[in-house]
Amino acid sequence: MDFFQQEFTKAMGSFQSQIQIQVQQPDILQSLGISKDCYENLRKLLASSKFKDKLEKTETKDLKKYISDFNKLEANFNVTYLMICAMFGYDEKGLELIQNGADVNQVNNEGLTALMFASIFQNDDFVLMLLENKADIYLKDRRHMNALMWSVLQGYEDIVEILLEHKADVHCKTPNGLVALHIAVEKGFTKIVEMLLEKNICVSSKSLDGRTPLMRSVALPDSNIAKLLINKNADLHETTYDGKTALHISVICQNCKGISLLMKHGAKMNCKDALGMTPLMFAASVDNAQLMHTLLDFGAKETIDDVNKFKQNAL
Repeated sequence: MDFFQQEFTKAMGSFQSQIQIQVQQPDILQSLGISKDCYENLRKLLASSKFKDKLEKTETKDLKKYISDFNKLEANFNVTYLMICAMFGYDEKGLELIQNGADVNQVNNEGLTALMFASIFQNDDFVLMLLENKADIYLKDRRHMNALMWSVLQGYEDIVEILLEHKADVHCKTPNGLVALHIAVEKGFTKIVEMLLEKNICVSSKSLDGRTPLMRSVALPDSNIAKLLINKNADLHETTYDGKTALHISVICQNCKGISLLMKHGAKMNCKDALGMTPLMFAASVDNAQLMHTLLDFGAKETIDDVNKFKQNAL
């Protein structure tokens, strides 16, 4: 096996690097278009006393007088005062603003609404208050994310439940083709995955790179989410844009639990991707004998005629 590994790697050349790169799962925040300093900027905003002071010192009788000011976006922080209330969880003050004319569906330059801010900062009561006052649950920000997707990303089960009860759009897609289910799976939020699967959701929805939730789940060390998806009839044989199935991906990620689960449920063992690579070939390309044994134990096999586009096989 050591000699084979050496010769196979040498023959594969640059393609071996491609295999190693594919082990790296795409970062979900990057896929959603969220910059690294996004949350840091929001923390700075929360630390500012300017907004709290103004809200706390303005009495109800004066709100109508200042409501046009309250509806303006603060130049330095890109938020309205209702959005600030949503972040801090100032339920009563937020309701006062709405009752006196604050725009519940106003968006900032990022397309974020007060409902999204309340979802991001886990203020359940504020979310309910906004929904009871005609907040639009279907609005999307510039990343095409709705409030449900933000709450899923944060792992806030209570808010996800509230939004689902109010018929949030579970099919909302980002430009990269991600839906809430993709996000919940990649973050490993089992309970939220269960909640989403209870809705009329496409369990095999593909992102722009052709990955289904099942493909993302088999990269996780815990196989519970993959089991949930399979029990909901997730398609084991869907392929990415380059022809890889969930089994290919579980092998590339060296996930023996995922491999065993897929094989037990009838995954095709000798399927080839766009480059003619079978799961067994991928297993042979990395120094992991357990991968080979797992595949072989389930009956994976290749003959001298089974070659990829580089005229190589796993024998």
